[in-house]
Amino acid sequence: MPRADGCLSGTMRGMNQRTLILVIAVVAVVAGVLLFTLDGGGPAANQNAGLRLDEQPRIGPAEAPVQVVVFEDFLCSHCGTFSQSVFPQLERAYGGDDEVAIYTMNFVVIGPESRQIAAVGECVAEQGSDAFYAFEKAAFRSQPSLTPDLASDLARQYATGLDEEAFDACVASDRGLAAVDADTQTATELGLRGTPSVLVNGTPVSNPGFSQIQAAVDAARP
Repeated sequence: MPRADGCLSGTMRGMNQRTLILVIAVVAVVAGVLLFTLDGGGPAANQNAGLRLDEQPRIGPAEAPVQVVVFEDFLCSHCGTFSQSVFPQLERAYGGDDEVAIYTMNFVVIGPESRQIAAVGECVAEQGSDAFYAFEKAAFRSQPSLTPDLASDLARQYATGLDEEAFDACVASDRGLAAVDADTQTATELGLRGTPSVLVNGTPVSNPGFSQIQAAVDAARP
């Protein structure tokens, strides 16, 4: 199971303890106010409206009332563990559940190579969620030797039904990088501390193992 902190963002690693405590306190107060304002604090409140989920890889129906959003970094070792141990359980539990959809977003916390690898993933995702998740599994299996060049090779080898010409054109452009940066900005604005981070209807799941996510999903069901 991933540690509670996972792979911390560079900003969080650079903070001293006093600043970190202050930031967490402020975020907690603001989050509490938003929860109360939006839905009176009810556990089923869907606060994912600010996320660009229609543009993200997805397992499950887009109209599902329960939305699980996973933020990841391809070079984060804890994300690798999550991908191989927790995510398959989520797929088995909710892959055929009409009330639950699982989305994946980027949160670059490791460095420039992470950003470039994530851009490859975005170019794969342009061709569909099935292609993306096939690539994602292969990419996480390839840690710690994963590089942007290897990521592109894995995409060509594993991504379901990949149009290589369209993929190469995307990689050569800035579209993938722009999408990665937008996801990372969203994660930062949400106050996420690192990867993997999981939100269920906008509420972060602490120490996101399968049982913790499952409990959050059950609480969020209509």
